[in-house]
Amino acid sequence: MDAFLAARLQREGLTMAPAADKRTRCGQGHPIWTRAPDADKTTLLRRVTLDLSGLPPTLGKIDAYLVDESPDAYEWVVDRLLAHHAAGSGRRLGDSARSAQ
Repeated sequence: MDAFLAARLQREGLTMAPAADKRTRCGQGHPIWTRAPDADKTTLLRRVTLDLSGLPPTLGKIDAYLVDESPDAYEWVVDRLLAHHAAGSGRRLGDSARSAQ
């Protein structure tokens, strides 16, 4: 199995990272995979928006995020999404409570 995976990784231009020590190996001595490269800003925005809202970001929100060069742009997006989600979940909870009466 390792030979199959190593061949596929080589075709994709990837490598397996060596284990730092015995504790970082699986029970069968499998190598540890290398860390994926950091995602670009658009991918990060799409991932967090889909995770927290269930919908992809609008083109306008993508454009606004891409031009925002501040170091806390990502945190601001996450805070905005969490605040919006929290407000929506409270509304749904109230609707559920009323329908249960």
